[in-house]
Amino acid sequence: MLHNYRIYCSGIYRLFIWLVYPLCAIVCCIGLQNGFFGLQPELKLNALIPLSLLVFGCMACEVIFDWFLLGGCNNRKMVQLDFLKVSNKGTKLYRDVLVMDGIRKCFTMVMISVIDILYGRIYGNLELDWEMMVSIGVTVTLGLIFIYLGCFIARFFTVFWGNLALAYAMNLVIGIVSFLYNMILLNSLIWVGINICLMAGLLFLNIWFALKKMEESYYDTRH
Repeated sequence: MLHNYRIYCSGIYRLFIWLVYPLCAIVCCIGLQNGFFGLQPELKLNALIPLSLLVFGCMACEVIFDWFLLGGCNNRKMVQLDFLKVSNKGTKLYRDVLVMDGIRKCFTMVMISVIDILYGRIYGNLELDWEMMVSIGVTVTLGLIFIYLGCFIARFFTVFWGNLALAYAMNLVIGIVSFLYNMILLNSLIWVGINICLMAGLLFLNIWFALKKMEESYYDTRH
């Protein structure tokens, strides 16, 4: 699976998405916690505030960067996957890429969040009590839900600007949803479980729908 993912992705994309992007996110995470970006002094060392901002930023970045790997793959007008049809292993390669991309998105978000929390715990005043851990779980899983949802929608666009506009719109939506979560006190363990189920369902939908569209394209089936 990993081998097929490496074959499909360019070296520049792998370097950026596996190294440059996470490092930039970690730098921003530390900067937010230390007030480098104008965060109010009383919020500097509260890791949950920078984490929320970081989750919003990572969600937007993932939707934008998805164009360079799977842009337009849900739209029959895009032909960038036609080369996979010449091989009887093309469908398997495509499936492996979709699965690995979903796993990579989850791994990156969790890794960045863990570093943010550890930094706040070691160098700040973050107390990892049960309520805080549940709030962190809700925040991270909510971010992943919107990453998978945003990428699913973005893969219907045939131009890069569609991903860019959607990323901005999704930031507004996730901000409103996060506010509602806190207003109606949905920061409980059961909501972490619900978010994980939604996240897994959206990942499955991404993979199933893309493979379905590829299969239909063999017969030129209309939407």
